[in-house]
Amino acid sequence: PVDAQDQVEMYDLESERPQSNEAKLREESVSLLHMLTHLPKNPLCPICMQAKAQPPHQRAEANKGQHYWKRDPARDFVDESTCDHWIAANDVSRGLFGETVALTMRDRATNWLECRAMDGKTTGAVIKFLVNVKGPNEFINYAWTDSAAEYANAFDRLGIARDNTQTNNKRQNARAERANRHVEEGIRCLLLAAGLPNPFWIYAACYFSLMSNVQIDSSGSSAWFKRHGIPFTWKLIPFGARIQFIPRSPSTLARLPKTGPKAIWGIFLEYYRYRGGRVKDDYFAMPLFDLEGINMHTGRVDEGKRVPIIERTSCLLYTSDAADDSLRVDLGGRRII
Repeated sequence: PVDAQDQVEMYDLESERPQSNEAKLREESVSLLHMLTHLPKNPLCPICMQAKAQPPHQRAEANKGQHYWKRDPARDFVDESTCDHWIAANDVSRGLFGETVALTMRDRATNWLECRAMDGKTTGAVIKFLVNVKGPNEFINYAWTDSAAEYANAFDRLGIARDNTQTNNKRQNARAERANRHVEEGIRCLLLAAGLPNPFWIYAACYFSLMSNVQIDSSGSSAWFKRHGIPFTWKLIPFGARIQFIPRSPSTLARLPKTGPKAIWGIFLEYYRYRGGRVKDDYFAMPLFDLEGINMHTGRVDEGKRVPIIERTSCLLYTSDAADDSLRVDLGGRRII
């Protein structure tokens, strides 16, 4: 028989047993930090497993172990970067306001990630992207792209050195292609978790790239800190979070009663980005009542319904807890956190 003292010692040993990897992964899968970007991929997170499903890798034996000429490592932001488009042109993929293209940029020195939606693959759109990505005292020195004409024209006009791949040779552009996949997987996770239809990817792309930049990496730093030299101190708000904010646009204010509350319920979409990737207390949000006119399956505005207004506001009065199911709003079988 086991006496009481032995039972106490056995209980102490059991309580001191280290947490298993499965328990850690299960706890991480429902944490707020994981819900922000769903990085890294968690095998016990149903959102990760569904949105990031990949076929088995098919690497040819002849391509293993090849050695390529390597440039000197980049030291500062935009010393060396990659740029590449990905296309969302068909009716079920285009953005909320007709966007058909996104441009992804990855910096080699800081690992800074930038992705923004565009109306098309044009020289002007690429120039606008590059001008707004770099800060007032930053200069893009070198970039690696594919052989598309809009890159050649844009980089020549801006005086940026550039090398390009062979036509239709994606293996030479593997780093840029991987950055595209990284962003696309993040967008899928954010949209699936928030319950928003696909056209909202134009906001999920910007949000995901910023949240990736503020994540702490294996070196104990972040792309945000490496670029700006200061930590990211603004409130972390999950994409699609239900918030209260004070609207500014006249069309939204016209729909509110004169004696009604000033703050309305809305959906958090992203942080407003200043030139150079800087962030202040500015946010993009959409009034919750604007979702009534959006088909939650196609993401398009139903005929005769009001086109949604995306508000830029600095007055966030309340944000819901992403882990609190009681604060989720059910809309057409989908959920808004």
